[in-house]
Amino acid sequence: MLLKIILKLQLRRQYQKILLKVLGNWTRFCKVFLGVSVWTMSLP
Repeated sequence: MLLKIILKLQLRRQYQKILLKVLGNWTRFCKVFLGVSVWTMSLP
């Protein structure tokens, strides 16, 4: 019983870590994409 709860908590923690990593990568990608699009628009 207790073991199941501990396993669930560990799984949730790993899931949150993965989610945070994915979110970080997405925000970085969006920043780069926005920067490039603004830069290309500012070109003559």
